[in-house]
Amino acid sequence: MIDQDTLKQLVHYDPETGVFTALVRRAQVMPGDILGSKRVDGYLQIRINNELKLAHRWVFLYMIGEVPNEIDHINLDKSFQ
Repeated sequence: MIDQDTLKQLVHYDPETGVFTALVRRAQVMPGDILGSKRVDGYLQIRINNELKLAHRWVFLYMIGEVPNEIDHINLDKSFQ
């Protein structure tokens, strides 16, 4: 499982735009690439070091260092973190 420090070495998160970008090259991902793909249910998912999570879960890990059991999308926008 990736911890906050490792995550911040691999990706950058911009809380104003909700965008994750790669910091290091991995497989077909180049530094600066925007990460994530939208699922059919509208949620954005991101694979980092073979760990696939919904983007909003990566946001919590990036910003506060842990992921709560439940996250409420108060604005009902599934695509924005």
